[in-house]
Amino acid sequence: MGARVGCNLALFSLLMSAGGGAFAQSTTIQPTLLGRLTYTDNVEASAIGSSDWVTEISPGISMRRESGRLNGFLSANLRSLSYARDSDRNTTFLALAGRGEFEAMKDFLFIDMDARVSRDNGSALSGRGTNDLLDVNKDNETRQFALGPRFEFRPFGTSEGQVSYRYNWFNGSGDIESREVGDLDARLTDQQAFGRFGWGLAYQREDTSYSTSSFADVTREKYEGLLYFSPVQRVRLSAGLGRESNDFGLGSESYTTKSAGVEWAASPRTNLAASVEDRFFGTGYNFDFTHRRARSSWNLAASRDVSSSTNNNPSAEDELRYREFYDALGSIGDPVERASEARRLLEEQGGNSAFLFVSNSYFVNELLRGSVALIGRRSVLRFDLQRSERSRLGAAPATNTQDDFANYDTVVDNSVSASLAHRLTPQSSGNVSLRYSESEGTGLNQSTTDRTQLLIGVTTRLGPSASGGVAYRYQRADGTGEGADFTENAVTANLGIRF
Repeated sequence: MGARVGCNLALFSLLMSAGGGAFAQSTTIQPTLLGRLTYTDNVEASAIGSSDWVTEISPGISMRRESGRLNGFLSANLRSLSYARDSDRNTTFLALAGRGEFEAMKDFLFIDMDARVSRDNGSALSGRGTNDLLDVNKDNETRQFALGPRFEFRPFGTSEGQVSYRYNWFNGSGDIESREVGDLDARLTDQQAFGRFGWGLAYQREDTSYSTSSFADVTREKYEGLLYFSPVQRVRLSAGLGRESNDFGLGSESYTTKSAGVEWAASPRTNLAASVEDRFFGTGYNFDFTHRRARSSWNLAASRDVSSSTNNNPSAEDELRYREFYDALGSIGDPVERASEARRLLEEQGGNSAFLFVSNSYFVNELLRGSVALIGRRSVLRFDLQRSERSRLGAAPATNTQDDFANYDTVVDNSVSASLAHRLTPQSSGNVSLRYSESEGTGLNQSTTDRTQLLIGVTTRLGPSASGGVAYRYQRADGTGEGADFTENAVTANLGIRF
């Protein structure tokens, strides 16, 4: 698996840098070097913790292309942490996030790419919290690469077709199983075939193969026919009928599906899409509302569908937040300066704030998310709320310390967060973020954990390519499960250089 991951990373980097001669003006490649010194009074994140000094040296490189045949981003850092009092904790690992699209044949063949390597606590009920710089346990490392072709075509009239195949490699450390997932998606639609009426056909198949016999391989398949009706301009209704099958249980079972939906493009800045389905697990749905103004962005999303760890992609969420900032900063005429300011705001607000759930099992994920970003001349204020309820499909995995579904049938996580980034001077800025979450596991066992996380920081530009800062972090976890309680105070000084 290690050689395969290395090949995937090399291929991703090669594609990201392809076409440098013809499109060099649209490519940004920036080497970086980050140094951090952290003092923590609870390095173990346990009820009875001890203090330690942690030094981190992190060389890295970021690549971004936003025009031409290749679009995407890639960020890689080699994080090396050294502990003053407990050298057994010393570790070095690659942190990577990337997403790209290469147009191999104009308007016809595209190559989609995703990459992520990270160490994140995958348990909602124990361990360190979200976006913790010291969450570097090697047993929490996951590596995911996805690559595949996508064909887009217009076979006749106003019809549109798309066929895509994505192959996912997911490699987990510790008790998280490695797996390979092949995902085929084919669609053919003509939403204006008969004036206000249209039709569509859709087919999906997913095959998951685990690296060991501890888990049975999974196959999911679904096909559906759709009818469309546009009663007025900018509004489209849909109704669908189909069949789906899966083998989450002891054998393959088939079910009839029924769906209905509506799309409303109220304006270029306001969109609403909603659909509901009768599925094998009950009612599935998807709702998404977005509204953007000159200096604000509003989003409300809700969904209930089958999911797995290979569907996690926090880097994609970070990219959406980056786009929110970029669009809201339209008053900055220079696109390079505008992109730099959007990236700075994202970094100061801690990047992705969602909890990354990691499990060996498939599950039904009921998710509700809302966010508001208000952008002023010198400040960005953001509010986020999220509720997720994950219910395991299939048998419980063998008991281990990483997979919450080894101990619970259902895991519920509710969180609310607020963050403020404020430019103090042309060279300095401050940021404050507060996150509170309540998690509960029920079923085979039952336990709860409440978390509070506070971050206060100041950064300043030390020169054209250097910046430094200091941050204070407080977090507290109170839970009924074993090893869930801890309190930590930490102070971090950092120095970053961009070459």
